Amino acid sequence: MKQLKSLFVEFLKLGFITFGGGIAMLPLIKRIAIRYQWIMESEWEEVITLSQLAPGAIAINCANLIGYRVRGRLGSVIA
Repeated sequence: MKQLKSLFVEFLKLGFITFGGGIAMLPLIKRIAIRYQWIMESEWEEVITLSQLAPGAIAINCANLIGYRVRGRLGSVIA
């Protein structure tokens, strides 16, 4: 439950404070995901690659993928 709350709060804060589109959010998403140990630093390139392959905004795809890795479908929706 704590992971879901952290996912929601952190990605909500990112949505409010970042300007410049999805590409500008990527360094912040990386820092947060590694700090909370949602992904390892070595997995970041894989997250970016898969996010670029999917249709839609890269930041949203990245958030969905990280949420899915943390808590499955529910984590993806929350993120």
